Amino acid sequence: RYNPVFQVSNTYLPLLQLIQLQYGGRIQKNREGMFVLHFSPNLQRELLPKLLPYLVIKRSHAEVLMKFLDNRC
Repeated sequence: RYNPVFQVSNTYLPLLQLIQLQYGGRIQKNREGMFVLHFSPNLQRELLPKLLPYLVIKRSHAEVLMKFLDNRC
């Protein structure tokens, strides 16, 4: 079983809250003290095409994830 994962991590909670207000998602705190904003598959479908032009290092990962989401139910 495969589950698509797209998340943003940061130690500065107000930044993630600002992103969450605009796009949605769920914030959790991990064991290392980082805050992690998780996006559901539906939000991933919406956000990834908007982010793709700005991605350099993670661009290929985003493209694979977008193809996976397109082929998923």
